[in-house]
Amino acid sequence: MHAMLKSSFVALALAASQASAAPFGSLVFDTPNANVLSNQAIDVWVTFTLDSGSSPLVLTGDVNDLLTNGTLTSSEEFSDIPTDWLTIDSGNLNTYYGCSGTFTNVCDPAAYSFDFNLSPPDSINFLDVFNLQPGQSTSYKFGTFNPVGGNAPAGTYEFISSGLTLELNGTAQKTDGNGDLVFYAAGDQLLDIYGTPVFDGFGDPVLAVAGDPVITFIQTSFTLGDTTNSGTTFIRNVTAVPEPETYAMLLAGLGLIGWRIRGLRG
Repeated sequence: MHAMLKSSFVALALAASQASAAPFGSLVFDTPNANVLSNQAIDVWVTFTLDSGSSPLVLTGDVNDLLTNGTLTSSEEFSDIPTDWLTIDSGNLNTYYGCSGTFTNVCDPAAYSFDFNLSPPDSINFLDVFNLQPGQSTSYKFGTFNPVGGNAPAGTYEFISSGLTLELNGTAQKTDGNGDLVFYAAGDQLLDIYGTPVFDGFGDPVLAVAGDPVITFIQTSFTLGDTTNSGTTFIRNVTAVPEPETYAMLLAGLGLIGWRIRGLRG
């Protein structure tokens, strides 16, 4: 464990030291206003544009490259990376959903339920290989509103808050409620970064020596863009679709009219 700490600090110390902000840009809805039928699923597409003054947004699949390609920085003067991090183990893009508007009732299904558990190529969720330079744009499917029960009431629905983030996962030394570092006492059972007890190959607990630091999983996200700040709202004007029995009555009525016409001609 001590060897891991030492190599991690060295890696961060060798990272790029030029100060710059984390990537940032604007996020807007594609086709913000449209008309749909009440039985239709409604896809939400957005476009993210990296600001011309932003650092590049480059993910290569190797999280260490984030600290060397200019996307993020780690230095004593300025740092995008929290100083208490020991390792950065993974990095990817992700999205978030803000409870807003009238498609759902404070994130509880109302007229529509929302699904944004998508996979590439339409989705941007969990991508760890990506390249966007300042001034460039990319469009992706954020998610889908599905009418509850297959048919939503007619009306006008709106949605406001969608976000794009750069998500980092790593490790840090655990602290207590006072912010002091936490260490094992001699004989304590070692825990993995998720707090699960560690056992050896024989099923016996692995014990710590006095002074070993407690290491914990840590995650942080940089907000790259949010539609809340775009000044636009995603709006769909929903028109009711007749129920099956309504169609049946309509067809019966048309049939009756046809019969009467034929009768008059006869």
